Amino acid sequence: MLREAEAARFLSAILPTAMEILQTGEPSFRKDSPEHIFRHALLDTIHRLPLNEFLKPHAPKIMALMLHLVRVDNEENGVTCIKVVIDLNRSYRMSSEEHLSQFIDFVQDLYKNTKSLVNEYFAANAATVDPLTLSSSIRSFKVLTECPIATVLLFQSHRNAVNPAIRTMIPLVVDVRTRHFTVQS
Repeated sequence: MLREAEAARFLSAILPTAMEILQTGEPSFRKDSPEHIFRHALLDTIHRLPLNEFLKPHAPKIMALMLHLVRVDNEENGVTCIKVVIDLNRSYRMSSEEHLSQFIDFVQDLYKNTKSLVNEYFAANAATVDPLTLSSSIRSFKVLTECPIATVLLFQSHRNAVNPAIRTMIPLVVDVRTRHFTVQS
């Protein structure tokens, strides 16, 4: 009993503060910056929280935060956000229609950005990328590779939304898959 009370007290004290820091703080796009390391540690802590009855009341707010951060934060944190979305949906099946819509819009934007990303990173005249610089989540191949499983899991909870979303998503995916990109020399 004491352990359960401690867990509930810990979540109600720490989680809102961590979430506010992530919501209001500025993302950093440098791997070596203290801001990035701190934000990543906070996200990793949220990701590692046990998915139990004590976390469940906080899940909708966490989901909303992850869907916000995946649009504005760096790719490393974006990957963690997608993993949290997957875990919350697997454990609680709690995603709302609004969450689904935000996520699908995000995935569509990722696919729309793919052509310019390929040109930016793989063109013959592409600039050398600083290994300490992180891309934005909305312009990241790493984040894009995490999205299919999250999409499927969210669709399982919202079967009525599958057909409309698929109609808009399939052309984007097919365009990326069939596009012939020039290889850099």
